[in-house]
Amino acid sequence: MAKVIGPLHSLGATGKFGDAMVFLTWKGRNVVRQWLIPANPMSEDQGDVRAILASAGKLGKYIGTTSPLHDALLDFTPSGQTWISFFLKEIMKNTMVDGTTVAALLVAYAAHGAKADFDSEAATLGITQTFITYAGLVDAITPGAHLYILAVCGINLRASYGGAFDVSPFDTAIGSWTATEIGELITAITSV
Repeated sequence: MAKVIGPLHSLGATGKFGDAMVFLTWKGRNVVRQWLIPANPMSEDQGDVRAILASAGKLGKYIGTTSPLHDALLDFTPSGQTWISFFLKEIMKNTMVDGTTVAALLVAYAAHGAKADFDSEAATLGITQTFITYAGLVDAITPGAHLYILAVCGINLRASYGGAFDVSPFDTAIGSWTATEIGELITAITSV
């Protein structure tokens, strides 16, 4: 039911009128538009995007606010932007671009020689799985895969910015990572 302010709609209205019109304020103006049923197609592309966003957000959660990686992110975060928004932008721009790139990352992670070490450290950190039931190329991102993607993101940040990211383990190609580099990654993301 629409809420009317003032007589005969003279000052404004908000809300839905039947299944026909919606009254709202937009950019300081009172507007009326047609009521539409919200679309949620649950398409494969939408599932991929939701899986990527959920995973990227989860990765940011495990970066300690007094960790070396957090400090490095702060060094490069533009004025007026938070470190987490900078991190999410970078991970989605260079690492988790779309469903195809994430699917390729998951294949590389599954074949990695230190996969068991990624899994073990992710379990220790309490990282959980991301699962979108209607995802296309990306159905689930396991805890170990999250940690692997974070490692690739660190390497990509080093390639883009150097400086504070130009340290071990990010100066080592991901295919060469062993338990040692994974331990260094844990040190880089853990608060001191």
